[in-house]
Amino acid sequence: MLLTTTAVAFIVFGFHSVWVSGRLRATSNHITNSMKQIGLGLSNYADTQDTGVANHSVDDAGAPLNSWRWLITPFVAQLDSNMDWSYHESWQSPANRDLREMHFDVYCLAPSTSDCNTNIFAIVGDDTAISPNPAAHWSELPADVLILMEVANSGKNWMEPGDYDVDELLAQSGRLGSSVKGLLNDRIHVMFADGQVWAISSDAPMTVLHPFLTITGAKNADRNELLSAWRVN
Repeated sequence: MLLTTTAVAFIVFGFHSVWVSGRLRATSNHITNSMKQIGLGLSNYADTQDTGVANHSVDDAGAPLNSWRWLITPFVAQLDSNMDWSYHESWQSPANRDLREMHFDVYCLAPSTSDCNTNIFAIVGDDTAISPNPAAHWSELPADVLILMEVANSGKNWMEPGDYDVDELLAQSGRLGSSVKGLLNDRIHVMFADGQVWAISSDAPMTVLHPFLTITGAKNADRNELLSAWRVN
């Protein structure tokens, strides 16, 4: 009886491990595929506008209206023509209510929630790829500069302005996972300007990412040299 019970326990444990591993892999693949889809949208938006990508749109007084996520959405997915929206009004306006309350799968990735908060942040600020005043056309960006990073519990609607501030990230040291929270405990997904998506170990030192947060830094750094050791397959 003891042997039988032990054997059953091992079988149950084995099935559970396989199930957990499968869920982790599915979540990681979802994040990776969403980032690649967003990367194409960013590139197509920049080509169409013949400019860089601003982190948000502004009104006549310079107040933020909508996130870059909303600005590129027509280049990421097909919108329902029956829905109402306005690029010229705030994400909080009644005109954008339907979209604001939409769980947009490419940005809202948390598998256990149905809210409309984003799990994708850009890295924004001076000398970044997505900034208030883009310094470079998308095609001119160094391949190794970081564009996107995942975020858990962002508290930001996917249409709402809000991202990772580059100065705050550059001020952080210690473990990557202590500064940036992802959907999986052991990794943080990031996307570079050339569209490559890497999962970086949460145990990586925050400082190894610093050179890739700005355009200037990425021009003088090699991700294969500095980040490969921390890449999670």
